[in-house]
Amino acid sequence: MFSTEIAMDAPVRDGLMLAGGSVILALVWFIFRRTTLGRRVLSRYMWIDTAANFVIIPLTIFGVGRFLARLFDLLQFAELANLTVTITQLALYVTIFVGLGRIAEVWISVAHADDVSDGHLPQLLRLILYGLCVIGGLAVFLTMNGYRPTELYLSTGVLAAILAFATQQTLGDFFAGLTLSLESPFKLEDWIMLEDGTEGRVIDINWRTTRLRQWDNATLVVPNSVLAKTRIRNLHDRNHKYSPWYMIRISADYDPRAIKVLLLEAALRCKRSVPGALPTIRLTDATQSPYSYMVWVHFPNYQAMFAGREELFREIHNALKDAGLQVAVDMQEVRYARATHNPMEPPNVLMALKSLDFAAFLTEEDLGEIASMSERAFYEAGSVILKEGEQADRIQIISTGVVEVSVSSNAGRRHYVDELHPGQYFGLAAMLTNEPAAMQYLASTDVSIIRVNVDCLRKVVSGRDGITEQFAQLVQHRRQRAEDAKTYVQDSGQAVTFQDLVRRVDRVFRGGTR
Repeated sequence: MFSTEIAMDAPVRDGLMLAGGSVILALVWFIFRRTTLGRRVLSRYMWIDTAANFVIIPLTIFGVGRFLARLFDLLQFAELANLTVTITQLALYVTIFVGLGRIAEVWISVAHADDVSDGHLPQLLRLILYGLCVIGGLAVFLTMNGYRPTELYLSTGVLAAILAFATQQTLGDFFAGLTLSLESPFKLEDWIMLEDGTEGRVIDINWRTTRLRQWDNATLVVPNSVLAKTRIRNLHDRNHKYSPWYMIRISADYDPRAIKVLLLEAALRCKRSVPGALPTIRLTDATQSPYSYMVWVHFPNYQAMFAGREELFREIHNALKDAGLQVAVDMQEVRYARATHNPMEPPNVLMALKSLDFAAFLTEEDLGEIASMSERAFYEAGSVILKEGEQADRIQIISTGVVEVSVSSNAGRRHYVDELHPGQYFGLAAMLTNEPAAMQYLASTDVSIIRVNVDCLRKVVSGRDGITEQFAQLVQHRRQRAEDAKTYVQDSGQAVTFQDLVRRVDRVFRGGTR
């Protein structure tokens, strides 16, 4: 690879320039990697760091080795020159193969991002990968210098057999760790729970043991062979949603529907749960008193569950306390007299009406009359309250629960638009304009509805001057919002002017054809 003849000044000078240039390039690269900009760029684009190291490190080794070999030739140190050439060759082959191993590691990290942490494989797989790369570099070096690697294997076979017999347990841990790394039942930064209840965060997987960081910041070292034989519950890392459920027992004296509404509202007030992931409340056992209710909630990850669980229990406690209830104790109950309890009343209809935007158009007496003529309805989770395209003849005010609003595309697929919560309402625009409902309303949870029909509203506002225009303005605003929601799905049709809306609303209030 390198000439060992006596070098002249010019070759030494050329070698010095090559060595100096490669060393300077390596120093510049090293300094750049330590800067804030360099760390930010390389943490985001691992390929840049990998490619640069694959080129710069071998180039530096080649340049320095070539200069030293030329220098020793000039000084007539032939043995040192030959030794330098040999060491440079060995370092080059090993470095190139290790660079290829790093490229393979980055490729695996990008292709399987969910199974690696911080751009690195577990320690055991990295040890195997780079160990094979070093062996590959040595094998190529021996082959290029006239040696047969098989001779080395045969000469060390007996020693390897003796070592394998003496280290059976260690080899068992090694192969168990290899199996765990390949199967990947967990990865670095995952929280895991063992069969005996031990839990911790995986911080390292090496050739013999797996290390767990526990809640008290202690490190638990578990042999890989033990992990391979035990049942493991993977609680995942901070990017994985954790969804536990909790059982609440409440006396059978109370209506399960009312209890489910109460527990749902308490769970919805939990700010540490995942936004948009609605809790689920189920009556799981009504065969004995007290009844058992399941509260299923969703937290951002396992670690966030602890603070979220405390908040959830606090909200449930406050909700039960405000309703005059308490969690039933798990004991035999002996009664000498019937205990008095506060009946659970549904939310006041009049108060619900007063919170609506069109209440500003009406008097206290109007609202009281509407409340007396209103009716209640209950929908199970998953029920369609008002279908898209269906004619609406009443305003539907949400008393408890959550309602999902969606529209359909021309292809027939539904698209989520919004969520309505207690105190909001729908159906006004469709009822007053004699148009089909522009959107579909589905009960995401169990929902209690207050219904105000058109006859009730007509009776209250009949003969009232100016109220038609007020309702028409409100309808126009709500209709525009509905049309905006449907813009990306399908054409909403011919535009309707404000005067058209006034005439339609007036016709409904006067009892005209709907």
